Amino acid sequence: MNKNMYTVAVAQINTGNCKEENFKKIENMVKTAVAKGVRLVCFPEMVNIQSAQLSHMERGEAIPGETSDFFANLARKHHVWICGGTILEIVQGEEKVFNTSLLFDGNGTIVAQYRKRHTFDITMEDGRAFRESDTVKVGEKMVLAETEIGKLGFGICYDLRFPEQYREMSKNGMEVLLLPASFTKETGEAHWETLLRARAIENGCYVLASNQCGQKIGYEAFGHSMIVDPWGRVLAQASEQETILYAEIDISYVEQVRTQIPSTVMKE
Repeated sequence: MNKNMYTVAVAQINTGNCKEENFKKIENMVKTAVAKGVRLVCFPEMVNIQSAQLSHMERGEAIPGETSDFFANLARKHHVWICGGTILEIVQGEEKVFNTSLLFDGNGTIVAQYRKRHTFDITMEDGRAFRESDTVKVGEKMVLAETEIGKLGFGICYDLRFPEQYREMSKNGMEVLLLPASFTKETGEAHWETLLRARAIENGCYVLASNQCGQKIGYEAFGHSMIVDPWGRVLAQASEQETILYAEIDISYVEQVRTQIPSTVMKE
């Protein structure tokens, strides 16, 4: 058995306004994935709750808190690594929340915590405006996690459009990029696959992109979650419905691609 190979899962979910129902859905997805021998399960952005009736601060939680405890227990129970999508993180003394992704190991320990560095501030062609910065504070650090299943790097949704972030991480050994997202249908149709494959090719790394699907607050999520290999090949891709994607990852292939095309490893 090749110790560099393992099976991963990307869960595409339509998060609703009931946290308990969302938790049940997440747990069922993890159970299904674990039964297939998966070692890492990834979830999308804003995975615990989405609600038009609650503000970002009202939906926010401290870490540790309800959602992080839920994922920790789930990872521990099933002895599986979990990227818990993102939640809105409340920090004492801050007037805004952070959009935060957590990585849990098979013991339920938080081994990485990444805060989104680029807020979604855009105006659509039809005039609709999104101003994430009104309620979300940006993080300041890139995050890498040295794990038993490779060196993992992190991004969140709109971060995908900033290639320098991933270039820096690949210089520091990133082998797999985890990207929870809630890409809109309009921007997703135009850019989602192109950007994901570009990040994989530029950096010679795997990309595991978990996207929301379904109707959200003021927009429709695109779905089409993907797993892309370091050559830019799409190993698995979802449609617009809730589902779980699976693929086998070979970490040794990262070095093979970077050797074939040295431009994927930035030199000083």
